[in-house]
Amino acid sequence: MELIKTRYRILFSLEVTLVGYPDDSTRYIKIIPDPPTSDLFPVYRILSRKQKNTKVILILVEPEGTTQDVPEIPLQPDEVFRFYIKIPDRDFLSRTHIAGYDLNTNMLSLSNEVNHVAGTEILLSRPIDSYSSSDNYEPGYLVRSGSNFFRAIQASNSGDPHPVTDPDYWSSIPSGTFVSQADLQPRSTTVDLDSLIVVDIKHSVALPSDYQLLDGDSKCKEVNYKIKLLS
Repeated sequence: MELIKTRYRILFSLEVTLVGYPDDSTRYIKIIPDPPTSDLFPVYRILSRKQKNTKVILILVEPEGTTQDVPEIPLQPDEVFRFYIKIPDRDFLSRTHIAGYDLNTNMLSLSNEVNHVAGTEILLSRPIDSYSSSDNYEPGYLVRSGSNFFRAIQASNSGDPHPVTDPDYWSSIPSGTFVSQADLQPRSTTVDLDSLIVVDIKHSVALPSDYQLLDGDSKCKEVNYKIKLLS
């Protein structure tokens, strides 16, 4: 009898962390593929698994030879895998800096088409905007000032601006690697209100190299994309 060989590799993983919170975030959040993406799973022989803080997407690859670790079913150019992140545990949501965002009118939109690498972290969020006295800020909004980053404690606006040096309105945060209001987009009427974050992972050779799913030999790079929330 001929031996049947199968091999899976990580196509990509989505790591959602609440920085400063020790528990596994997958206990409190759900990362769910949208219907078109679910339909792609059997096409590409994709499996999904959970690890601590992480949704892992595995794909069937060639098991040996010069094409080892190349997806057995080639990915179509510009294929998009879309996921919705839900946080049904309201206590967990209340611990995050996005709890004060208007996520009924808007949702956070993240993508591997950004180019926001910080050290070894491949982020899906956009760079944090610089502080401007003409902008409006809600509690939890994040800003950059020079090389430093801050979180709004109280609301402020152009009619009553407060610089980041005002400790009653701003607190310092460790880095600019977090999801922020720069990622807010108007909510689509086709997306349920429980979905707070939409994540698009695209397969394209036009992406920044760190964000591409496959290397120059079409082998899985096993990219770990990070989504960071602030506690």
